[in-house]
Amino acid sequence: MIDGLKTGLLINGSYAGMELSGICSDMKETGYDAIELLWSPGNVASMKAVAEKAGLEVSEIVLQQDYITRDPAVAENNLKISLDCIRECADAGVNIVNVFSGPAPWIPDPVIVGRDISQGEAWRRLFEAFDRLEHMGAVQAGKYEAPTAVKTADGRWCLFVDYYGVKGAGQGYVPFVAPSLESGAFVRSDAAFSFPYGFNHGTILTITEEEYHRMKQHDWTDVPDNRETKNG
Repeated sequence: MIDGLKTGLLINGSYAGMELSGICSDMKETGYDAIELLWSPGNVASMKAVAEKAGLEVSEIVLQQDYITRDPAVAENNLKISLDCIRECADAGVNIVNVFSGPAPWIPDPVIVGRDISQGEAWRRLFEAFDRLEHMGAVQAGKYEAPTAVKTADGRWCLFVDYYGVKGAGQGYVPFVAPSLESGAFVRSDAAFSFPYGFNHGTILTITEEEYHRMKQHDWTDVPDNRETKNG
């Protein structure tokens, strides 16, 4: 600790090849308070336990994925890797993940901003990636069921899933939209849809314009709520 501030160190370089327990002990003796760890899939909780045993906090997990790539499929895969890391860190109680952004200068033939794409396009891709991470991370594992999908007239796909992570009026359908099934890039889209409380496990049907307006004008308050006791 320096002037009342905690200090940490990202382990690399001379520490390469050493056992984590030895690294942590060495850092603690040197006077560090925290350690930054490179992500090792499936091992965040155990690495955190080793660090804490030595008296160190895990200040962050370093992932560093490139979201501004030449191949969109690579960027998509990097997003999925990032989400896996974020979820594992959340489960282990590590609050910060260093995800980087891109372009990554250390990869072969990286995208050069200003030559290959404009700065505006680079920022657009980055903000889109972070928005995707935010929405994808909002999907809590084990809190959704009964998905129903439909293809819209413009070619997009809407996925409606039943959220049961809370009791009462917070339950019900949650909408996600993707440009295609192949992309698998479903983004939560609450602003585009709304459902009366209590609707779940439904089936999507084609209806006429007249039927649509009739349902819109119906007083749905006569539909009893049957969700209060779900899951206890």
